[in-house]
Amino acid sequence: MKRFYDWITANIGYDYEMFSGRVEGETLPSEILKSGKTTCGGFSSIFSLFAESAGIETIIISGFSKAYIKNTGEPATHAWNAVRLGGTWYIVDTTHAHRINYSYREFSVPGTYRSSQLFLSSNAKLAINLPREEQDQLVDNPIDISTFLGSPRLLWPSLKYQLQIDFSKVMERFHKGEVPIEDSNHSRLQEVYAADGDVLQFSVDAPARVQIRAVGFYGVTVMSSRHNDVNHFDEITFKLPPTTEVFAKVVDQYDNRYDDSVLISYPARGVKRYLFGRPTAGDFYARIYAKTDSDEYIVVVKGVAGYDLDSRVKDEENNTVRGFYSTERSEDLYTFRFRSPAEGQHTARIYQIDSGGIWNIICYFRLPNKIIGD
Repeated sequence: MKRFYDWITANIGYDYEMFSGRVEGETLPSEILKSGKTTCGGFSSIFSLFAESAGIETIIISGFSKAYIKNTGEPATHAWNAVRLGGTWYIVDTTHAHRINYSYREFSVPGTYRSSQLFLSSNAKLAINLPREEQDQLVDNPIDISTFLGSPRLLWPSLKYQLQIDFSKVMERFHKGEVPIEDSNHSRLQEVYAADGDVLQFSVDAPARVQIRAVGFYGVTVMSSRHNDVNHFDEITFKLPPTTEVFAKVVDQYDNRYDDSVLISYPARGVKRYLFGRPTAGDFYARIYAKTDSDEYIVVVKGVAGYDLDSRVKDEENNTVRGFYSTERSEDLYTFRFRSPAEGQHTARIYQIDSGGIWNIICYFRLPNKIIGD
């Protein structure tokens, strides 16, 4: 089993061209093995072919995902496998463990190996994906699709360590918004907790061998973490940061602003969705800013394979002003934070660094004392 899982995840790339609807792609196992790329249906078909050839009982399960939504408004679909060993069903998802991506006619460099999708319990799988047929949930207490889509999406470590998380105290603040994906017929579902300096409390029930450590990011402060040694029940309290204001503008090469070219919609409370239009012929720049109560400006950029990103704040004489910028990275997402120095004219800059160490500016904007109303 593990050899099948390891080979597929190391040699078959996930075809984002096919996922996005730009091409039809390969679906037959013989075609997939030749091309080396497919989507979830192909991954599950290849694994089923390998498992059955070894006499292992396996099924292909099709269902729904919490991570994406189709642009038609329907839930995104997914496919994975279940195998029966010793009378017990286990989940195997080679798609979620794939190490190679295929997009814009290029294969990526293989990523890190992950064993988290091998022999996953059926209950844990329901935190991420819901089978279309109730009997394929393979659990004693099935859930319906409204319960599935309405609950938060858990990250893989919580499944790996069998954590049971109680979100009941925060569900009234929980919302989902759609984030469009470039050149795709899908949007990413972004989970949002509406907050303005409030306190939220989570409860976590973990096995005896697992220790819980609470860490706050992006201004979230851990106020307390109380552990009960009897039932290994942890109660964690977080202090949330003040409201972050997000705004956007379209400017030309001379930094002239075109407010009529930015449309704003609100797919969920606390979520803004910006649509940009080109005012006339010529070069224009669409910019999105985030401003917190601490006069901090935030830009989030998705990285490109083979390049690093970094940031600087420069004065009028192109000198770097240290202490007013920072760069954080989580997988392929970079978060850049800028603050405006008290005096003078300054610009925030984001650079793309190639393998030869060459820095190229990919984004910049002025940092006056106030951007809003600029």
